[in-house]
Amino acid sequence: MSWTPATGVHLSGEDIRGALTWDALVTSQREVFKAHARGEAELAPRALLPYGDNTAFSYLARASRDGWPVVKIGSVNPGNPARGLPSVHAFVLVMDRTTGDLAATMDGETITTMRTPAASVAAIEALASWRADGLAPQQVVVVGAGRQGMAHVDVMLERYPEAQVTTVVRRGVPLVPAGPSEGSASHRLRVTDDIRRAVESADTVILCTSSFDPVVSAGWFAEGATLVSVGSFAPNRHEFGPDVIERAGQVFVDDVSTSCQQCGPVAAAVSSGLLERGDVHAIGDVMLGRTRAPDVARELTVYASVGLGIQDASVVDLLMANHHGG
Repeated sequence: MSWTPATGVHLSGEDIRGALTWDALVTSQREVFKAHARGEAELAPRALLPYGDNTAFSYLARASRDGWPVVKIGSVNPGNPARGLPSVHAFVLVMDRTTGDLAATMDGETITTMRTPAASVAAIEALASWRADGLAPQQVVVVGAGRQGMAHVDVMLERYPEAQVTTVVRRGVPLVPAGPSEGSASHRLRVTDDIRRAVESADTVILCTSSFDPVVSAGWFAEGATLVSVGSFAPNRHEFGPDVIERAGQVFVDDVSTSCQQCGPVAAAVSSGLLERGDVHAIGDVMLGRTRAPDVARELTVYASVGLGIQDASVVDLLMANHHGG
C-alpha cells in the first residue's frame, strides 16, 4: 500500500484486522488509560445526539501530545440488526500532525469493535487482584450476540485458554462473527438464552447490549464477580441498575467526568445521591497504583465504559506506525 499524506489513504476493516493482534490492542488500551490518568492523552468533550432510539456521536482526541489527531463520528442504531445492518456505523479521520492535511480515513466500526474488548481485558486484569496469584477468569459470560459481544467472546477465548465462555443470546438470534480471528469456534464456547443461570455461575460478566433497561440483577452475581458494561454509553442506556451499584458501593470507569454525565447507570446514581462522585474511579488510576484495586474475594466489582476518543487514537497510532513508520 502506497502512502501519500497529502491526499491520505483509507484503511478498510480488512486492512485494520490484518494489522492488529489482541495482545497489541490490550497493551495499547492499558497504556492510553495510564497516559490519560497522567494527563498526557488529550481528549475533547464527547458529543452525543439522541434521535429516536438512535444516538449519533463524535470524538476528538490524541493518545499522546505527539500522537495523531483523530476525529471519530458515527451512530448507534439498535434497530439495525432487524434490518440486516450493523448497529454501529463509524468513521475515523486522521489529521497530519504538522500540516493538518487529511492523512487517513479508517473504518471506525472495526476500530470500535476491536479496541472495546481489548480495553475490557485491560480493565479486568487491572481490577482483578487475584491475577497476581496466577489466576485468570474461569467462567466468563458475555451478554449480547452482536459484533461487540462476539468480539469480546473472541478475545476471551484467545486471552484465557483455560476459560469457559458462555454467550447469552435472545432465542433465535444468530451469532455475529467479529474480531481478528473472526469469532473463534471452540469447545469452550457455550450459547444459552438463560441469562440468570449463566450470570450466577460466572466470575466475569460482560454486558454488550446497549439496552435502555437493566438486563441483570444484583442478586444474581456470585461473590467476587466482576461486571463489565460497554453498552451503557449514553444517559438513556442502562444495562445495569441501581441495585448493582448499591451492592458494589463503587464503580470503575474509563473517564470519571464523562461517565458521571453520560453513562446511564452511573449518571443516574450520582444525580440521585446513591453514588458519591468520589466513589467513581478512573481505571487509569488503578493501573498506576493511585487507586486501590478491589478485594475481589468478597466484592462485586463494576467497570462501566462509555468509550473514549483516546482509545481510538491509540489504535490509530498503531495503524499509522504500521503504514507510515511512526
